[in-house]
Amino acid sequence: MNGTIERKGETFGAGGLVSLIGLLLCLTCYGAIVGIPMMIWGHANSYYPMCSNCGTKLASYKVRICPACGTNFNCIPPILRPVI
Repeated sequence: MNGTIERKGETFGAGGLVSLIGLLLCLTCYGAIVGIPMMIWGHANSYYPMCSNCGTKLASYKVRICPACGTNFNCIPPILRPVI
């Protein structure tokens, strides 16, 4: 069985929490120095790879077989495709 690796985002996970803390720190003058990088890091870490067939979270975008359903990921996911 063939499938693809989907990119799934979550609002209320660890990445969302870090983004919220960064946003609150940006409300102070000196907190913006720490708050802006926290917002960027939190946004980047709020996405994770997911199997298109069963919806299982995957360890990375480089996984070739889903550990839950055994789906083969033969194609390169969109996030790893080279830009031409």
